[in-house]
Amino acid sequence: MTSTDAPASVPISVSTVSSIFTFADVVWADFWWRFPELKLSLTEGDVGWIPYFIQKAEGTYKRHSGWTGAKFPEGNGPGDVFREHILCCFMVDVVAVELLHHLNPDNVCWESDYPHSESPWPNAPEELEPIFAKTDDVVVKKITYENALRHFQFDPFAHRPKEQCTVAALRAEATDVDTVTHVGRLADERDAEYFKNLTSRRLVQPTTA
Repeated sequence: MTSTDAPASVPISVSTVSSIFTFADVVWADFWWRFPELKLSLTEGDVGWIPYFIQKAEGTYKRHSGWTGAKFPEGNGPGDVFREHILCCFMVDVVAVELLHHLNPDNVCWESDYPHSESPWPNAPEELEPIFAKTDDVVVKKITYENALRHFQFDPFAHRPKEQCTVAALRAEATDVDTVTHVGRLADERDAEYFKNLTSRRLVQPTTA
């Protein structure tokens, strides 16, 4: 937890930190050897932080396994577990794309998170284009849709021709879709006060008789 009086920007900025603890749990788990085909997906946590923690886990294994008793079969380590079994996802993460060589591009997916406020919809293609500008087209296709289709065993092109699923084709069909928000209001101090009260309620521990 951050400090109890932290402004709303603080927990939003570090919201992906919760994924780090899941990351640690799964890379040191021993069930992968019993279920070698098992996959797990870390979502809504971004990716740019992962290479450092892979490095940290590998260092921990090298320096401390003598007394922690951690063992990985066939010469593997926690980094191998991650690259083989864990899918990771991002919406807009420049650092993630720059560090893809530390990951397994076959297990990295783009996600939209629509309709949450973090989502880049409806301008995701425009935001992703500069991020992927220097990335090989084969890798871009994997991350933007091919990996997700393979891992989740879904073939949209069995229902709709691939050429009709491009951004340009879909936008051309959806000229009647209004992407302007017409509800709600501009943010003001009421939103900050609501967040403050919400945080306070979470800090109250339930009591039992």
